[in-house]
Amino acid sequence: MSESYPLSCPLISVALSPRTQADRWKLLQALSDLVQQDPAIKVESESGDGPILISGTSDLQLETICARIVQEYKIELDASESRIIYLETIRKRAEAEGTYARQTNGLRNYAHVALRLEPREPGSGYQFVDETTGDTIPSKFVESASIGIQRALKGGILAGYEMVDLRAVLYDSNYHVTDSNEIAFQIAASMAFKEAARKAGPILLEPVMSVEVVLPEEYLGNIIGDLNERRGRIETSRLAPIRKCSMPWCPWPNYSRTRSTSVQAHKGWPPIQRTLSVMSLLL
Repeated sequence: MSESYPLSCPLISVALSPRTQADRWKLLQALSDLVQQDPAIKVESESGDGPILISGTSDLQLETICARIVQEYKIELDASESRIIYLETIRKRAEAEGTYARQTNGLRNYAHVALRLEPREPGSGYQFVDETTGDTIPSKFVESASIGIQRALKGGILAGYEMVDLRAVLYDSNYHVTDSNEIAFQIAASMAFKEAARKAGPILLEPVMSVEVVLPEEYLGNIIGDLNERRGRIETSRLAPIRKCSMPWCPWPNYSRTRSTSVQAHKGWPPIQRTLSVMSLLL
């Protein structure tokens, strides 16, 4: 069954690398301007001289952004091949605990976190809930646990994709007056999250398009065969003049460029009906 997400949710990404370090700052400034004009564009930049990742809803949108950077802002850059954005989520409730007890540079570090993960409705996003009571732990450590969970969310549990649509509940914890600190709680919470996520029935989600194909009857057999090869699923009867189908986004950019079709599309992420080992061949 299809899961609905906002139409502005990023589906595809490209890594941009300016050819000189001097152009890096100019590129970030240009992207800041372009994001204000098109909020559907998302930009991620790590410190240093690594590539800058831009994400959007279509190949055409990202190609337009790259062209404008070169033509309007006079910045020379290299762009990677586009990459499909998959997501991860969980299907059932699970609990786990994480304990971080280490000695670093003569200093002891300690934190203990008990966490429960619960699935949420598709498109509802991530939620953190603190169920600890009284003075179980100081509020600064609750905040640190939340930060650790959010960082773990970004890296996923199956294939490194961001996890969505789940609730993380901090239901118990303990600390040491002198040995506990914010970093220790971030690490302990991340450990608990990853362990709970493994138990919670994690699945991969892929973008799927709803497509309408209009074409002469004599080409119908070839097109339907082509759609089937691309894991498309026909949703209308054989007698319908317009063929409606759902189709994974992965082969969609090539399909739209190699077939003469009239399409109307919306996005969603149903679970991938393949094992992770097969999925790795697609990435």
